[in-house]
Amino acid sequence: MAHEMTMARESLCALALSLLLLTPVAATPSSPTKFGPWPVPRTSPCLPGEVPRPVDLPELWRLGGEGEPGYIAIEESIGAEQASRTSIRREWIPSFSLTGVGNYGQRLSPGEERILGVGPRGEMRLLGAWTLMESDRMRRGDVGDQRIREALAAGHSFEVVHRGHLARVYVDAAVAEELRDLHDDHVARLAELAEPVRQRLESGVDASWETYLLDEAVSRTERLLAGIDQLRSSLRNELAMLTGSCVRAAPYAPRLDEAASESGAEANPDVLLLRVQADTREAMARQERDRGSWQLQVIGTLGPNHSRAFDSGPWRNEYLVGLAGSVNLDLGGVRRQLAASESARARAIDAEAESLRLALERELARTRIELDHMMIRRAGLEIELVQAQTREEIALLRWREGIDRWTEVMTARDRVLELRILEIELHREMAVALIRHGEVTGDIDDLPALLGQESDL
Repeated sequence: MAHEMTMARESLCALALSLLLLTPVAATPSSPTKFGPWPVPRTSPCLPGEVPRPVDLPELWRLGGEGEPGYIAIEESIGAEQASRTSIRREWIPSFSLTGVGNYGQRLSPGEERILGVGPRGEMRLLGAWTLMESDRMRRGDVGDQRIREALAAGHSFEVVHRGHLARVYVDAAVAEELRDLHDDHVARLAELAEPVRQRLESGVDASWETYLLDEAVSRTERLLAGIDQLRSSLRNELAMLTGSCVRAAPYAPRLDEAASESGAEANPDVLLLRVQADTREAMARQERDRGSWQLQVIGTLGPNHSRAFDSGPWRNEYLVGLAGSVNLDLGGVRRQLAASESARARAIDAEAESLRLALERELARTRIELDHMMIRRAGLEIELVQAQTREEIALLRWREGIDRWTEVMTARDRVLELRILEIELHREMAVALIRHGEVTGDIDDLPALLGQESDL
């Protein structure tokens, strides 16, 4: 569902870019908190007429993490595994129990109680046991430690995915803000041109049929404004629901000159999680191999006995202290087979991690090639934009001098608008590539700096 929503939003952004162009172009498609009640679904916190405040990506991450149930799940999972590990440590503490037995009847075993006939008897015992050594206690402790590492790795994986999702929404929202600013600038320039054009048309300098061209340009601009406002409002609302604050995205500027990270996919959170899971299985294999094979305990009992056979009175105290040991031979090889089974599972998970790492390494190679080509495209686009702006200035001067028609000015401005939209879309492609690069390498915390926003996390 999240993937489909992301694809739908990307399609909407691409559609908005296409609609903005006054000349037809093809849009490029994009690729421990206290446990309590779950947060209620958020609605937009923006009041009618309230102007959203701009936020950078680090602040969005901070706001988007507050009240997120996924983080509550992480903390509870880590707490559960830590509690389980603590219980294993506390097995070193001696254990005590109290038992009591009372009965009435005829004793049949040899002794004075049989001779005395029917009567009562009772005893109470305080039992103590201290397990000095056993075969699998250290192994169970290793498994407990691995479970904690596994919960931490799962939490890191969730955080990277969550931050990547927020970053994509943020970039789309920033694109919508840029499109609106670009449109406002275009409207202002069109208004600046419209009045002189109408005066020239009324005075008969230009042909009357060009009035329709001017009216068409104004109507098209108003229609595009409605589409851009819809896109911007939708993304602003999504940011507000994700953060619980009335916010909007601030401008960003990808810095590919600092993005040439040589980090590989070995630090990818999903790969690390699989590696930790494999280590957990291997620790479980060692535990199964040693489980219940031998044990050494100090034991003791203390308590009163009640019997009519005692000479000095009905109650006498009994106490015993000793050692207890046991050895359980695995003649059938049950423990060895269980250990072999867990080892096989560990190897399977490790192979899965290696397969994922290799796939991500190939994706990283493609992403880095794409980033290199994006830098070339951006350099070429900057040159072309300067040339188009120069052409626009010349066309405007020639129209004012009466040499060319005002449609030549509009054609030149359309080309500038087209190139500026392509620049916005190229920056979006760069940002999306950088987000994915951070997700694959695990360096998602470096993303704000690569987008021209220094991180304070």
